[in-house]
Amino acid sequence: MKSKEDQLIPWMVSKNNIPDKMYVEGMHDDYEGFRVLLKGENTEMLRITFKNKISYMNTDESYRLDIGRNDTINEAHFNRVFYTVQNSSYIKWIKKTSKQSVGPDVKHFAIYTDFDCIDIITHDVPIVEWLG
Repeated sequence: MKSKEDQLIPWMVSKNNIPDKMYVEGMHDDYEGFRVLLKGENTEMLRITFKNKISYMNTDESYRLDIGRNDTINEAHFNRVFYTVQNSSYIKWIKKTSKQSVGPDVKHFAIYTDFDCIDIITHDVPIVEWLG
């Protein structure tokens, strides 16, 4: 049986309750790593840091009509914000176009809000912190 590409798996970012809707307050890529700052209604700021990212992209959600289509995600998980992606076409593209090997342990994390679809390729588990 052929496996499907880009299967979204809910990612438990924090033991704290995560709101169903969060919004990107900022993204920073510098010597500290790639950081995404998110906030929900009546919540503290959430910072997710990817220390050694390989690649990332941010796409306006209106241009990502493939999300939630073609059985890539279970309807019960559709309103979540945080995912890992199995059988990632993004990882396949990075491996195909890279001049150096990215290795077998590369991971694809996804942060999908109402306005932003952020995809991150990394070897490391991100650091998640509530700022308050």
